[in-house]
Amino acid sequence: MRMVGKKRAAILDWGLLIGLTAAAVLVAEVGGLRAEWEDAIVLTVIVFTIPITSFRSAWGLAAFWKNVALLFAAHSLVVLVVLQILPERRFGVPKLLLTVVGVAETVLIGTVLWKKTRPTKGD
Repeated sequence: MRMVGKKRAAILDWGLLIGLTAAAVLVAEVGGLRAEWEDAIVLTVIVFTIPITSFRSAWGLAAFWKNVALLFAAHSLVVLVVLQILPERRFGVPKLLLTVVGVAETVLIGTVLWKKTRPTKGD
């Protein structure tokens, strides 16, 4: 029985990721944003949706959401600086570079959230 629940949760997680990514692309397209900004929006949605859905058990912890907010602020600041530095390109940020950065950032966010929200040995 337990596996059925986990399978359903995994399907919902994938649905959430795909739905939020599609919504981000739609907003970027309708808003007429430059390709670099479209890439940044999709990257942001993906790198935060994956760890947040993975740590569903920590959603009730204030420390979890505080750390998500701090990581989001740091991510946003870095994205703003990088997009100001990068030259404008017709197709946005090179997708291979974006993929490598996205995977690394997702792992980093997950690691930080894990270390900041896991119970201590005394608990």
